Amino acid sequence: MEEDKQKIEQVLRSFFTEEMEWERLCDKELLSEQERNQIISNIFDKYITLKERKYGNPAIRSYGNDGIYNYDPEKEIIESIEIRGSKATVTTTREEPFRETFRYALRKTDKGWLIDSKKIYSTWEKKWKRGVI
Repeated sequence: MEEDKQKIEQVLRSFFTEEMEWERLCDKELLSEQERNQIISNIFDKYITLKERKYGNPAIRSYGNDGIYNYDPEKEIIESIEIRGSKATVTTTREEPFRETFRYALRKTDKGWLIDSKKIYSTWEKKWKRGVI
């Protein structure tokens, strides 16, 4: 189980890193729309389970700007990893630009551990809400 936890942490950190780099390139307008779409599609193929997504679809992705990105491996801290069979739940926190708590669901597939969904905790409503990958 410890080996799976390390693999899950590596998947998330790599995903955060590649997403942030993609956001930086988009923010600086260094990519054409076609290049932007190709890179994010490749990231999704590598880290995200294949299923229909109404929100978080690579073709309709947004990105942060001016140093505040949706994903940052230095700012999003993994708090816990819980594994049950071929499924895992990872809770993370981020303090900037404001305090947020996320919950990622991962599934073990023939490609390894992949991110299946993301939720964000609403402190106002005191419940988990669907997040956008």
